[in-house]
This record gives sequence, C-alpha cells and structure tokens, in this order.
Amino acid sequence: MHKVARLESQYADRVDETETGWMTVVNVALDRWRTSWQEQTSTPELNPELSRKFRVCFPLAAHALNHVEAAVTLHSSSPWVAMSCVRIAFEHALTAQWVLWTKDGEDLLAQQMSLQDHRRSSEFIDAVVRAAADTPNLAESAALAEELSEFLGEKPVSVWSVFNLCERFSSTRLLYGIYRDLSQAVHPTYGLVRAHFDITPPPEVVVGPIRPFGAELDSPELIRGMAVSSLWALYVLEVSRAGHPDAAEVLRLASIRGLE
Repeated sequence: MHKVARLESQYADRVDETETGWMTVVNVALDRWRTSWQEQTSTPELNPELSRKFRVCFPLAAHALNHVEAAVTLHSSSPWVAMSCVRIAFEHALTAQWVLWTKDGEDLLAQQMSLQDHRRSSEFIDAVVRAAADTPNLAESAALAEELSEFLGEKPVSVWSVFNLCERFSSTRLLYGIYRDLSQAVHPTYGLVRAHFDITPPPEVVVGPIRPFGAELDSPELIRGMAVSSLWALYVLEVSRAGHPDAAEVLRLASIRGLE
C-alpha cells in the first residue's frame, strides 16, 4: 500500500508539473495574440499564397483564441463553463489548421457552410408551408415561402465532419477522443449532471448538496485543450504573415511542452 501511495503521489506531482507547463504555453500564446493581433488596427502584410485562406482562417483562429482567453478567466470559478469554451476553441482551431493544410480547404469548408444554410432555409420554408395547411391566414406567407424555395438552388454536397477532421490529423482517434471529452460540457451528459451535485460514489451512492458552478475537473483535457487550441490557432495566424517571422517560435513552444 505504501508503494501504491508513493506512486500515486509521484504521478500527481508529474501531472501538476505538466499542467503548469501547459498553462505557461497558454499564457505565452495569449500574450502574443493580444500584442500581435488584438491590438493591431490594420491587417498585417500577408503571405500572398495564403491571403485567400486567411479570410477563412483568421475568423476561426480569432474565435478559438478568444474562447481560450475566456476559459482562462473561468476555469477556477466555473470549470464546466470553461470546458465548453475550450471545446469551441478546439474545434475552431483544428478547423483552421485543416483549412491551412488542405488543398482548396477554404472552398471545401465554404461548401459545408453553404450546406448548413441550405438545410436551415429548406427547413424554414417547409415549416411555413406545413403551418399554412392548418392556418389559412398564413396562405400568403406559404406562397411566398414556396417562391423563395426556387432561389435555394441545388443542395450543396459536403463530406466535412468533425470526425473526418480529427481523422485527418490522428488515425488513432486521439483528437476525436479529446473533442468528445470536452463535449461533455456542451451537451446534456452524465458528466455534466454529476458535476453539479456532491455525489458519494458506489457502493453507497449518496446525492449531497448542489454545486452551482460545477465540480473541479479531474480530466487534464481542459488545460491541454487550452494549450493545443491556442497553439494551433496562433500558428495559423503567424504562418500567414509575410515571411512568417514568428511561426518557428510557436512550433518551438509546442515542442518543449510535448504538444507537437
């Protein structure tokens, strides 16, 4: 038992040290984001070959970094809210990487966005037409909706999905596993429910007082998610600059913390 306790203590120390290193990465990345991008009043000179991709990548990367910034603020007081921010950051930063490294990635992602818009418009038109069948007052609206349907055009085709996105960069499904773990804070899940009560584990389960802000997270994915998301997003931005003078520094920062 003493050996087990010693090993547990050593493991906990290593985890704490690793997470401290990851938070250092997060803080450095966010500081660079603020000084090199947030505080700028104009678009920096861009690599001409990436200027078109930048129009799609910048919003994705900026959204990711802003959510990491929010997660840093919230992770002590509201860890599950912070986790939802990291999940958003993770998806957008990884998508920015995918657009950067995929031939015509910006066009392929635009197809997915067009598909989503087409679905929403089609569903709205169908809903108005169905409602008009029971409500005569909506007949004029239904006629207008049917006219609008002619402008929708053909349904776009897209094979884009978060699963395929993760598979592109990790055939082991590690990235998708991290994404799913973080998604506990976005969708109704057992993890989310358990986090908001003080529950004694089996065999004698006791549901104790409420936890309005959610329990602290045992999973390392929160801080690791902050780190990789901030690095992915920042790299996309820095490599888009003319001459990409600071991109190598982002890679070096990832390498020394084992986040390549």
